[in-house]
Amino acid sequence: MGDAKKNDGLTAEEIGALSAEAASVLWRRRLDKVGAVDGHTLQLWFGERALHLALSPNLAWMFLTERRLPAPPHPPAFVMKLRAEIGGLFLSELQAPEGERVVRLVFSPGPERPGRALVVELFGRSARLLLVDEAGIVIHACLGRATVGEPYRPPEPRGSRPVGASRFPPPDPATLACNRAAEAEFFSIAEGRRLEAARAAAQKKLSEEIRRHSKKLSRLQEDRERARGGAGLIRQGELVKANLGRIPAGASEVSLSDVATPDSAPVVVRLDPARTPVENMQRLFSRGKRLAAALGAIERRVKECEERLAMLARKKAQAEQAQTPGELAQLLPGESPSREVSSARRGERLPYREYRSSSGKSILVGRSAKDNDALTFRHARGEDLWLHVRDGSGSHVVVRLGRDEVIDERTLREAAMLAAASSSLSKSDRVEVGYTRVKHVHRLPKAPAGTVSVAKMKSILIKIDPETISSLKENMLS
Repeated sequence: MGDAKKNDGLTAEEIGALSAEAASVLWRRRLDKVGAVDGHTLQLWFGERALHLALSPNLAWMFLTERRLPAPPHPPAFVMKLRAEIGGLFLSELQAPEGERVVRLVFSPGPERPGRALVVELFGRSARLLLVDEAGIVIHACLGRATVGEPYRPPEPRGSRPVGASRFPPPDPATLACNRAAEAEFFSIAEGRRLEAARAAAQKKLSEEIRRHSKKLSRLQEDRERARGGAGLIRQGELVKANLGRIPAGASEVSLSDVATPDSAPVVVRLDPARTPVENMQRLFSRGKRLAAALGAIERRVKECEERLAMLARKKAQAEQAQTPGELAQLLPGESPSREVSSARRGERLPYREYRSSSGKSILVGRSAKDNDALTFRHARGEDLWLHVRDGSGSHVVVRLGRDEVIDERTLREAAMLAAASSSLSKSDRVEVGYTRVKHVHRLPKAPAGTVSVAKMKSILIKIDPETISSLKENMLS
């Protein structure tokens, strides 16, 4: 992910390879849906596959995918326009001119509907998405600028990476290896960028808190120094009391010796000439006692502030090592370091049951469909392992893992067994359980709670062992 900024664009050669491979499976397929992901990203669905077009100013990319990403509640206007113009038409051509970072999708005319073409220019900050008619006239500028009613004009030739610099395998219609590699690279870059943006925001917030508490500490230290002077004022009051008969009225200061320590230097006491010696004595005692009384509270506040600054410094260092936006969010001021711990302390119901595997790993099992959603998208971290039965309904299961940590075989089988036992297939002789990292699990828009789309799923075949389940239940923590 560290190279995301250097390799954030597709070369003309990569675009050509991706287009050729995509064309082999999308040719003559019906465009079933135009889906929005955000204001710069859409998915053109042809059956179970979509052409993902990301045209963000900072990341212009395309690839085939089977991953359905959550849609915004209100699609952009250009998506609604595309649905009306090309929805339901058949793709007759998908090609990228050699040496150019431009893709052209041509849709055949339908019953009482004219043909249309979609032009995709993958130029990063200058990316455009244009809808043109059969004569090449611009009908609508979906993204970027173009004059409606004028013929489409290809962009001026632009430089690209040298031939042979492709990061992806050669096109293979049978495996779609090129597009699959591009998809993985895109989400790796996007995730890296989200992480770095979250890291920068967290560092900024923590730095602001450090500056604020540093100023607060400086003020408290000044208050402490003044409060420490309380004992001196009380001593001055005692000296004035012992020398009341010798202090002339209207004096602004006097030099007094302590009879208890006659060899010590005289003490200079500042007085208010408008007050009598008795009033000055009372004032010194009052101020001294007030400051002395405040010293303890100020000392506690100084200590608390110093501890807070040390904690913020630790969090700032931890932010450099955090691997997910969720981990960074937990470091921000005002956030509980652990939702689970804070919930438990408040007596709140957690959306999962927690078990301990025989190797000591924490295994979380969702209690219900709504709880599954909360477990996966609120409590689980991106690097955790996510499990669910295939071809059945059941609990989401999460195993706590660190970055790049590989789960041991025994914990995997125990977690899979819990997933199988907590599913509609619990009575089956053998149950197939799928597993992947939580970061590859996404909500499905407008779908019931707990319904998700999953990428990079592997499988394990499990036979439920009652003794193992019983042993795990004995180690249930919540």
